[in-house]
Amino acid sequence: MARLLAQLRGQVIGIVALCVALSGTAYAALALPPNSVGGGVVKNNSLTGKDVKNGSLTKSDLKKGTLKGGSGGSNGSNGSRGPKGEKGDQGDPGTPGTARAYGSVGSDGVKYGPSLNLGATSHPGTGLYCFATTNGLTPTNAVGLVDTDYTPIGTADGESAQIRSGGTGCPAGSFAVRTYTAAGALNDAAFAVIVP
Repeated sequence: MARLLAQLRGQVIGIVALCVALSGTAYAALALPPNSVGGGVVKNNSLTGKDVKNGSLTKSDLKKGTLKGGSGGSNGSNGSRGPKGEKGDQGDPGTPGTARAYGSVGSDGVKYGPSLNLGATSHPGTGLYCFATTNGLTPTNAVGLVDTDYTPIGTADGESAQIRSGGTGCPAGSFAVRTYTAAGALNDAAFAVIVP
């Protein structure tokens, strides 16, 4: 009988201990107000992601470097073109040219193309040309400049032209021009002249 009482006493004590343990947990679950458990109660590293409410943490709650940055986004499309700017002011006019006479003479001695104050022209001999101006310019009061003019009317590669300052071989008051082959022989060639 004593043995039976000892066994019952042990079982009663175990049942009482179990009831006390269960009642304490149930009491804590029912008696604690919401949000009353703080960091001092929770053991470090005991909570997992399942224990945290989604969206409740902010950047300041996380350790630096915990979250990796996302990949860069694609480039945006180009913006529309802006309106056309206003037309700028017109520039100043250039200095007027200083040529007092100019023009072109073909290998046949005939004036062609645009000219200014270039008068009569003539071709008295092979490689010899004469021209006058309409504004009183002569070899005695003006200097003329001449060069061969490679045109369909005449002149081959290497030919040259010279102006004769005294008008030698031409009527008085006219300018004289001589044209030459590349070898230096007199030869008919077209030329352009300017009297600055």
